[in-house]
Amino acid sequence: MNLKFDHKIPSLLFVMLLSLSSVSYGQLSYSCDMGSGAGECGRDWDINGFADGTSYSGGCAGNGLYDNVWSGNTAVEAYSGAAITGHTGGSIILDFQTKLRDYYSPYTDNASTQWGTLKVYWKASTPSAGAPGTQIGSDITSATDCQVHTINFDPGGTVTNLYIMFVYTLGSGDNWIIFDNVNLTEVTCAEPTLPTSSSITSTEATISWTAPGSPPSNGYDYYYSTSSTTPDNATTPSGSVAAGVVTDNLSGLTPGFTYYYWVRSNCGSGDSI
Repeated sequence: MNLKFDHKIPSLLFVMLLSLSSVSYGQLSYSCDMGSGAGECGRDWDINGFADGTSYSGGCAGNGLYDNVWSGNTAVEAYSGAAITGHTGGSIILDFQTKLRDYYSPYTDNASTQWGTLKVYWKASTPSAGAPGTQIGSDITSATDCQVHTINFDPGGTVTNLYIMFVYTLGSGDNWIIFDNVNLTEVTCAEPTLPTSSSITSTEATISWTAPGSPPSNGYDYYYSTSSTTPDNATTPSGSVAAGVVTDNLSGLTPGFTYYYWVRSNCGSGDSI
């Protein structure tokens, strides 16, 4: 049986802990380092004014995808002309890197001083400036050189052809906005979040949590203890609840002790950790 963990913590009898986060990954797995050789993914992004290569300081490790943003071109949109496929219905983790370099040599890093606003979107068909799709994550209004940005999103169903669009709007200056190392990974068994406890007495407590965007098919397992040592995936659960249930009652607790608890998604034997 394979599962997922996220932490849950009580107070009085239950106190806050760090979570144990484990996730299983699905079929969608995309990675682009903006390589520009024949058949490489960078060429798919060489549209809408963007180009990939090592010019203007390049990417964070070799090639980067770049366009000039300035007072005469205040907003630029980067996307892949080739659909990203393989999605099976789970939530998705997107991560990528950005640079903001001065237009003129020696291409000084201006990310911390002249950064504007970056919005990220997903769409099930080719995006455009007027129809970029659904925004994921919040506006990115600050950045450092080669910062890794991570966004988790749930398309709410299987997307046969997935597109990602980056829309960058000028902050100040005359710069190259550069994207690199775009990665998407599907999560098929995500951890629950927001642990809480309530109705605490000297011997009982109610624990609750919030389901992930794609709830687990086999419910949840939880573990509680007077020890704050984080359990691992081999730890025998103290109890479990069925799919769709996000709360349970603990009884028989020893008065005067502090208890800690964790909960994990149970996605069945197909999702090993």
